[in-house]
Amino acid sequence: INLLWGDIAAIGEEPTAGPMTVDAIAVGHYSGGKPYGAIAALDQAISRALLATEAPTTATPTLAPNDLLLTQFAERGIIRGELAQPFLLNDPRPVGSQLDRLIAVAGMGLPGRFGAPELTVLVRELCWTLGRMGKEHLATLLIGTGLNNMPVADAVAAWLRGIKNALTGIDEASYYKLEEITFVEKNPDKVIQID
Repeated sequence: INLLWGDIAAIGEEPTAGPMTVDAIAVGHYSGGKPYGAIAALDQAISRALLATEAPTTATPTLAPNDLLLTQFAERGIIRGELAQPFLLNDPRPVGSQLDRLIAVAGMGLPGRFGAPELTVLVRELCWTLGRMGKEHLATLLIGTGLNNMPVADAVAAWLRGIKNALTGIDEASYYKLEEITFVEKNPDKVIQID
């Protein structure tokens, strides 16, 4: 488990955040909501990359609201945000010469009803799913602590319980499990709290 002071949206430009290359990025999303905060920044980054592949130029493309992929998926109900239901898509930003990084938008359920028990279930399902897909290094936010939802200490404990629950029952020699998780936090004060 690593802790990185940085921006989750920039992980796509800097693929390493520890000894292993990041091959999965996760953010949380409430049911019925529009992307905001870190997920909105990630939406900008991946949507800009998609637009650049469709119309390659040397200039940074300007994004219209209809260009924002995750926002459009949320508004159309494709990203549902139901508790512990991950929405998975390939990251359009290249990792070396391959497109092999996955973005997971983890469902947080209805706003106002997300606490430590719900976070534990979300983490269990997220880590199990990514592990079964052969992903080894997850970069994520400390889901559950945005907009003063829950105290950092409660979220860290719920994350650890969820990780443990995802690994329980998996054969120790199994290839299908996450090996590394990097928590990415932009706020330096919060980094200290998480640590």
